[in-house]
Amino acid sequence: MKGRILQGETCSIDAVGAEAQSRAVKAMVFTSRYLQDTHPGLHVFFEPEAVSLPAQGDAPETKMLRLHACLLPEPTAVEKADIVVSRETNPGLTAAEIARTLRARGRQGVVSISGMGPVPMNRALKAIVLARRYMEPHFKAGESVLAGPAIETLQAGADGGEDRVRFLLSCVWGPRAIVSLPNANSEE
Repeated sequence: MKGRILQGETCSIDAVGAEAQSRAVKAMVFTSRYLQDTHPGLHVFFEPEAVSLPAQGDAPETKMLRLHACLLPEPTAVEKADIVVSRETNPGLTAAEIARTLRARGRQGVVSISGMGPVPMNRALKAIVLARRYMEPHFKAGESVLAGPAIETLQAGADGGEDRVRFLLSCVWGPRAIVSLPNANSEE
C-alpha cells in the first residue's frame, strides 16, 4: 500500500465483513506510521464505498466495503471523541450526527469517532458512507467525507486486566478518493 500511494497510484482495499474491514483500517494506520519517515505530517485517509456482490452458487448477494486511500495532512489530535460507537449503534443516526457536525464546523472541521472492536468499526464505516450521501448537497465539485484512522492502546486498570485497543476515525471534508474500478457494482 505504501509504495502505491507514494507513486500516486490509486489504492483501494476490498473488505467483506467486520473482521476484514477492521484489518483493512489497521493496515492504513500502519501505512501512515511507515510514511512518517519519508513524509512527516501526512496521513492515510480513506473514503469508504459500499459495493454489491452478486450471488454466486449457494452464496446470496452480499455487500462489501471498498476503502479508497489517499494522503492528506495529519488530522488534528483529539482528546475526546465526538461520537462513540458500539455494536448497538445505528449507522443512520450516527451518519446524521457526522453530517450535522461537519457542516457546523465547516470545511476545516473534524468529527472524531471512536469505538472498540470490529463490529463498532463496521458500524462507523457504514455511518461514514451514509454521511457522505447526506452531505452531497453541500459538497463542492470533487468533495467528499474522508476518514483518517488511528488506533490507541488503553492501559489495563489496577485490576490487572488486558490492555484494550480502540480505534479513532477523524472525519473531514476532503477531495473525493473514489476511482471507478472495473466490475464494481458501486451503490453510489
